[in-house]
Amino acid sequence: MFFIIFVVKLSISLKIVVVVLLILVLALTFVNISLLSTNSRLLTKQKLASTCNVDASNSDNQLLSPDLAWLNIDVFLEKQNTVMSSYGDLEKTLSFVLDSARGDYSLYFEDLTTGAHIGIREQEKFAPLSLLKVPLMIATLKEIEMGVVSLNQKVVLDKEDIDFQSGKLWEKGAGYEITVKDLLIYLIKYSDNTAVYALNRHVVSEKYVIESRLLTGLSSVSNITVDDRISPQGYSDMLRGLYFSNYLRKPFSELGLALMSDTDFNSQLPAGLPKNIRVAHKVGVYATEGYYHDCGIIYVPGKPYLLCVMSNNTDSGEADKIISEVSKIVYEYVTANTTAVKR
Repeated sequence: MFFIIFVVKLSISLKIVVVVLLILVLALTFVNISLLSTNSRLLTKQKLASTCNVDASNSDNQLLSPDLAWLNIDVFLEKQNTVMSSYGDLEKTLSFVLDSARGDYSLYFEDLTTGAHIGIREQEKFAPLSLLKVPLMIATLKEIEMGVVSLNQKVVLDKEDIDFQSGKLWEKGAGYEITVKDLLIYLIKYSDNTAVYALNRHVVSEKYVIESRLLTGLSSVSNITVDDRISPQGYSDMLRGLYFSNYLRKPFSELGLALMSDTDFNSQLPAGLPKNIRVAHKVGVYATEGYYHDCGIIYVPGKPYLLCVMSNNTDSGEADKIISEVSKIVYEYVTANTTAVKR
């Protein structure tokens, strides 16, 4: 009230000055608010980029000129061919080991830095068994990524979910309440069949089950059948997709691989490696029919690679011996004879 009376008593010229000053003050206030809002949005974007492990400037995803892109491909392929030829001796050694073993063995190896690869009957197909728990894990993570379910969502085990053939979750019995997060841990760490039934019946939609199966070269049928067959090369396609986050976004791919690096089954691929080398892998076993598989990613610093070995008509002792020996031979060859090529 005092301010209004004061302005009325001023001369016209002073009134104009006061009005101009008020407008300037209001304008400066608006600019400050806009700057604060912009800074807040930038900070939010930076935090989101940091959370997703993505560079906010997208410096790793720049669009190259066609000439430079073709040049990059030529250089890459030249280096890939050089590395590929260097694996000839490794292939001969592995062929001798597998051909001398009791049973039928196939394998696929791929250098994840260069894409150079070798295979021994790599397209021969086997019953996948518990190897199919990885596509189920991928389908579940896709549901979480899309916001359909959450890791903390709870599931109550039904009588129909209980299966005592593999794993230990069956010991909890029907009526037991468990989170999706813990179901994923049981699924991979203990290769748990009850977790398979619980996830399939209560969590995962048919859409993502089918998509994840297609990643391995299996049919677009959601239900597992006795006719399902998969090859070492086909299964490796799925593992490569996890490594490069081709289907899942990076944080979810990394979670899946982390789960696969902490399992109770380490008598095959991991047994042929030094203790400090991490392995993200999954086994598949059906002793009655003599099936023993182990497929995974071996994280040799600077030289990560895929190795997938499948077998049939053998036994546990022989499979452990052969697959661990193959793993040891590949590791020693990779670390001694190849040079990492920057992608």
